[in-house]
Amino acid sequence: GVVGDVATVITALLTIATFVFGLVSNWTLDWPGGLGAYRWGHLATGAFSTVLLCAFAAFRLVRRKHAPTPRAGFETLGTAAFTALCIAGTGWIGGEVLVYRSGMAKNDRDRNTCSSRARYA
Repeated sequence: GVVGDVATVITALLTIATFVFGLVSNWTLDWPGGLGAYRWGHLATGAFSTVLLCAFAAFRLVRRKHAPTPRAGFETLGTAAFTALCIAGTGWIGGEVLVYRSGMAKNDRDRNTCSSRARYA
């Protein structure tokens, strides 16, 4: 319905902003050795997910323009499921591999630094 289409468009816009922040992180972070393939895989799947989500949102808007109450068929379900799978893969690479496994998410005690909470307390 309308709520789902609005949510899809808003999500697509937020995804564009997220991708821009991802480009900044990809450029500025100090990446530990051995993560090159995951780094570029994450960037590629992030770009692909962004394109998919924006295309899906545009498709839904065009379809709504031609039919005020478009019915979601199997192509919509399949596209949404494939897009969600790509986004999940991107999130897994970014969260599990690049942040957690690479050691970028070590707690402050392990890095011998003060936590931000302690600095501003």
